[in-house]
Amino acid sequence: MKKTLCSVLISLVVLLLACKSDITPIDTGCVAPEAIKNIVGTWNCVAPITGNSRHQYSGTMSFNADGSLTDPDTLWGLSYGSIPVTKRLYTVSNDMLKLYFVTKEDTLLMEGKMDVNQCNKMIFSGWFNSSNTDNFKLTLTR
Repeated sequence: MKKTLCSVLISLVVLLLACKSDITPIDTGCVAPEAIKNIVGTWNCVAPITGNSRHQYSGTMSFNADGSLTDPDTLWGLSYGSIPVTKRLYTVSNDMLKLYFVTKEDTLLMEGKMDVNQCNKMIFSGWFNSSNTDNFKLTLTR
């Protein structure tokens, strides 16, 4: 009986050691590329555009490689005042996201400072040229 029990224990130890050497850890960590590259693509967006956290807007936005911004859920609106927005553009430099809303008469510029740059999450806050810079955070997730 002792011999059988000893054989079973040795077999289990050998199997566990053999299995352990074959197991490779799953790499869940991701190193985000620089923001100008990371931002390209379609993102889910949540932003309290009114500055009131109870009135959050959400939808999708696509930051295209050519610097254009596609806003199918019109999170940024269709007009600036009563003047229709004809183009939406963006740039990322020095940890700042700059959004340009072009009308036939003027261009509105909004700038947000990058707080988070992760593979599947980016957060921009402290928006200059916004009426409520303290509470306004643009959160992008994939």
